[in-house]
Amino acid sequence: MEHRCSVRLPIAMNVLLYHNNIPVVHCKTHDIGAAGMFVDSGALNYRTNTMLKVEFQPEKGSGS
Repeated sequence: MEHRCSVRLPIAMNVLLYHNNIPVVHCKTHDIGAAGMFVDSGALNYRTNTMLKVEFQPEKGSGS
């Protein structure tokens, strides 16, 4: 059972993940909160606590 300190909102947004400043994969968020987010990235092979950068890419005309 998960225990989060903050609420996550169901927000689907396009993101680009980077590892060592190299673009890795385009994917979508599933939910976002103050302390984290779930990103549906498919099968990536990174160890727990690997640092990834996230670039949010709102859809054109979405007003996001």
